[in-house]
Amino acid sequence: MIFKNNNVYNLVNFSSNMADKEYLHIVAAILVFTAVISFYPIITSGNWAIFPQMIFFSALIVLVSVFAKKLMAYLLDSGVEHKLWFWERWGFRSHHRIQPAVPAGIILPLFFSLFSLGYLKVGTLLTYEARALKYKAAKRFGFWSYI
Repeated sequence: MIFKNNNVYNLVNFSSNMADKEYLHIVAAILVFTAVISFYPIITSGNWAIFPQMIFFSALIVLVSVFAKKLMAYLLDSGVEHKLWFWERWGFRSHHRIQPAVPAGIILPLFFSLFSLGYLKVGTLLTYEARALKYKAAKRFGFWSYI
């Protein structure tokens, strides 16, 4: 794969712009996903020895997804911020809001996993917001970057 004017260090260091809050949301998503995917095997077999394996695989799934989005956003001169899925609107009008926002990315996967005894594994944990970085576009295209 050929990258224009990028060295390998810049590609590896794309996660340096992650906020501390984003790290906490990703860790919470890993823990909730571990609970969701390990609920049925632990209940049926009672074998807690598979729990570290479930932590590893849930961390692998979440981190590959997060870093793939981060890498693609970096290559497209954009920024991506991940956070837990929060439910904060209940109507069609903009002033219909729930205060404080309900963390649906934690509650719904655990709810479906508990009431289905582990048969339903809902993986809707994180959301992300992508934004264009104007200073990188200006640096790449120069004076005519507004076109």
